Amino acid sequence: MFEESDDNLCPLGCKEEETKLHHLRCTKQPGATCIARDLADIKKWMNKTNTAPAIKIALMSGIQTWMETEEDWELTHKRHSTIEEAVEEAAEEQARIGWHELF
Repeated sequence: MFEESDDNLCPLGCKEEETKLHHLRCTKQPGATCIARDLADIKKWMNKTNTAPAIKIALMSGIQTWMETEEDWELTHKRHSTIEEAVEEAAEEQARIGWHELF
């Protein structure tokens, strides 16, 4: 199915480095649309269950930043300024653990 290669790039041709978690972010892998749909479903579920806005912001910002960059989102990125103290602590702890651990 794939040709052998001497480099460490994704065999599906997205031109990104193949890391142990790359398959979760790769836009060329067959499940990419499922992952995008699942993230949209998480957001809908949080809206439906009246999840606190600060929790939604922290969770979705963390996941989206990791999916886009494979870097852990931290509050130093300050996309939003309304994160409550407890959620701020949880987001910092998740960044310490790693956002990829959600998967």
